[in-house]
Amino acid sequence: MDRYYEASRVVSTKLMQSIARYLSCFPDVAFFDSEFDHHSSLFRLNHYPQDTGILAAGQNEDDGTDSLGISRHTDAGALTILWQDPRYFGALEVYSGSKQDNNDGEWVPVDPLPGTLTVNNGDMLQVWTNNFFKAAEHRVRATSHMSEQLQGGETPNTSDIARLSVAFFLNPNYDTMVTPQLSCHLLPPSSFDGKKRFIPANKIRDSPIYRPIRWGDFRIQRFKGDYSDHGEEIQIEHFRVVPGEE
Repeated sequence: MDRYYEASRVVSTKLMQSIARYLSCFPDVAFFDSEFDHHSSLFRLNHYPQDTGILAAGQNEDDGTDSLGISRHTDAGALTILWQDPRYFGALEVYSGSKQDNNDGEWVPVDPLPGTLTVNNGDMLQVWTNNFFKAAEHRVRATSHMSEQLQGGETPNTSDIARLSVAFFLNPNYDTMVTPQLSCHLLPPSSFDGKKRFIPANKIRDSPIYRPIRWGDFRIQRFKGDYSDHGEEIQIEHFRVVPGEE
């Protein structure tokens, strides 16, 4: 477990360095180094037991949430590295639009491939990139399908067996102030020669969409919404800049 945790940290850190390297809004590759040098990352084993057919709190047969292992949400931190059991599919789903509340998309399965990992953008990366990268709203179904190989080549049926997934959540230092970086756009490969070379931005989103967020405060408030009933769960939408506000 310790080796897997460290490997996940290394992979996610390299991904953040690549984001800083190839997006125009970050001054250099080391932008995130000081924001994660005392990171508050989490490692979690997710166990999905056999489907009992009993509805959990907040689930409803009429709205399609009757068979959810984890209800729809976005991850709070920067990145999530997820291992899914490649023997089963039809569990993880991502919303193709902005969020289901806006009714502008549909739920799409994200099925595992052998030897691969799934990467989710989190809320803090969405704020840092000023909406260039979006945090994916996703959910997990309680039931999944067994692969055709395990079914002997037959059409797979819904399975009620238990399964596991492994998630690493890359989170910043608790005292990190996550501040939107302006005019994010991808730099072409030819524009990077060891020093960041900026090309003129298209002026889209050249003003902050969010107020700066202190990660530790945000995490505490999200934790309260995750594990206890403290009213509405905090979201980055609560930090959107009001029109006319500095």
